[in-house]
Amino acid sequence: MNFKLFLIIVSFAFIGNLEAQQNGDDSVRSKYSINSVAGVTNFKNLLVYDFGINISKAISDKSKINLSLLYRTSAPILNQNWGKYPMVMNSDISSGIINFRYDYFPFLDIEKYKFFRNLKFTAGLQYVDNPNYSFKASLRDAVKWGQLTFSQEEVGWVDLTLKTNKLQPTLGIGYDGFFITKKLTFGFDAGGVYSGYPIVKMLAHNMLEQTVDNAPRLEYNLRSYNVIPYLQFNIQYHFK
Repeated sequence: MNFKLFLIIVSFAFIGNLEAQQNGDDSVRSKYSINSVAGVTNFKNLLVYDFGINISKAISDKSKINLSLLYRTSAPILNQNWGKYPMVMNSDISSGIINFRYDYFPFLDIEKYKFFRNLKFTAGLQYVDNPNYSFKASLRDAVKWGQLTFSQEEVGWVDLTLKTNKLQPTLGIGYDGFFITKKLTFGFDAGGVYSGYPIVKMLAHNMLEQTVDNAPRLEYNLRSYNVIPYLQFNIQYHFK
């Protein structure tokens, strides 16, 4: 999955470079645009991927509104460690997202440093249909304790679910050629999503059964992860 995302980002950059080398004959001042979007969100070293489309409409000379329809997923298997023991985490993350965002371009009138004209500040609100991060965690190898060896099945596994808010406000910045650029452009958005304090649900099996007592402590430790950073790339086609 990481390799697929890398290919998408490289493709976006390549198209953006081609677009920048064109002449200015096709320059437009957009009123509408449609984007393809690919992005990544980082929740405590867990990379979650968002893909979808975005529609933009100008509402003033320096601002626009956006409506995005996204699909969220992650790598199916994550490699982690439990102390010195390698661990396998099977993830089950899948959700549709509706995002409404306002973009403001404060430097649009700058003439000398044209790069800054495409910088923007953003604020929005997104609805996450399934705001749960679900995992099944187990040891990768058997465990030796003295002369005894315990298989992965004997040691057991843990079913873990982290529940966040369905409604999540966002703040960020970005680079966007919506107003002053050519018909086809490359851009990005970056910022933070407030997802609320995660609620932890844990169910453990076999020898790991007692680990459910750690659920309140884990929930407390995750309180600092209520703001999740995100990065999105897009290809945008502009309409007059």
